[in-house]
Amino acid sequence: MDNQNKTPEEIYARLLDMVALTQQLWMLDSDDGYVTISIPEGNFLPLWPDEASAAAFAAEGQKPVAHGVGQFFLLCEQLYNEILGFAVSPTKEGITLVTAAALLNDLEDRLGLKDDEPVQE
Repeated sequence: MDNQNKTPEEIYARLLDMVALTQQLWMLDSDDGYVTISIPEGNFLPLWPDEASAAAFAAEGQKPVAHGVGQFFLLCEQLYNEILGFAVSPTKEGITLVTAAALLNDLEDRLGLKDDEPVQE
């Protein structure tokens, strides 16, 4: 997807809409593990709403990998101390950053999850 004429809010809303629809997010994997984006503020894990968008950003040796929502929440717990947040649908032209807490909260709201309800894989 072309993010060139989209605001950060529109890019973020599309990710939330697509996750609600497909129940998955896309990341990039490499021989060294998940691809992160390092900027002066810290390390961010890039996320995309679909395989094509992730593939368009991938460098040689990186491949798109889908994660179900439940698996993604577990992964977030494991990476909590390693990443500052998420880069939502980054492209070669730009990046939209969101904190981990904000994304997880917004996903729970969008998916209608409560603390006492199990997350579907």
